[in-house]
Amino acid sequence: PKPSIENNIKKLFLDYLGPLGENEFENLKINGLDENSIIKYVGMLIKKGVLSKIEGEELVYYTILIFKGYKIINKDEKLYKLTK
Repeated sequence: PKPSIENNIKKLFLDYLGPLGENEFENLKINGLDENSIIKYVGMLIKKGVLSKIEGEELVYYTILIFKGYKIINKDEKLYKLTK
């Protein structure tokens, strides 16, 4: 993916997973950072109880938008403002 997509996905991972997000992002990146691998990974985090179902759904939603070309411009609590 483009660097802007990677940067936005990394930001999501850090926001949703804290310090663990950096490591997990790098692992996914090594294995191929794409929409499907992220969605599968988030599903696994929900099953393990690392993320709530709502948090996981939000993360998937924002991931899909980022892969469609949207960029995070800022964050207000857990709601992101995106622009195309």
